Amino acid sequence: MKNKRRCVLLFARTPKQEALSKGLGREVALFEFARSRVGAAAVALDGVDLLVPRQCSGSFGEKLSDAFGQALALGYDQIVAVPIDVPSLGADELADAFDALRTHEVVLGPSPDGGVYLLGMGGRCGGRVHLNDVRWLTSSVAADLMACFPGAAVLTHVIADVDRRADLALLDHD
Repeated sequence: MKNKRRCVLLFARTPKQEALSKGLGREVALFEFARSRVGAAAVALDGVDLLVPRQCSGSFGEKLSDAFGQALALGYDQIVAVPIDVPSLGADELADAFDALRTHEVVLGPSPDGGVYLLGMGGRCGGRVHLNDVRWLTSSVAADLMACFPGAAVLTHVIADVDRRADLALLDHD
């Protein structure tokens, strides 16, 4: 059996763009921290690459589908996509996602707001990933993904993302 090629797909805008898009212009450092933490977590895992894809034009679903397609075209067969608005995301969650991809085609990391902080897919998903049936950027994301991928593994870690100023108070300050 050949070795699986694994990558963390950092699907994100720049920290400045992320902060501005969420009305958090003064919080650029938070998104820089989250991006750095994801990078460090990815390289801490044996045999995992960090991939920052170029983003095409189109809807969020089209952009994310294309990013998965780029990773598949590079030969990755276990791909875990994450954003930079989850400062608590670390190596444990990434490792758990890759473990789940050993036996599942799709893995989801749930957020308390109904979204997901992580979407992982294995090569068994095929050469093209279609994510246009998901109501992205709503509280229905996790439910829609589970409807699209009924056999998906769901991580036990529930982690909040930062979408607006009120979310800053929910961050774990340990």
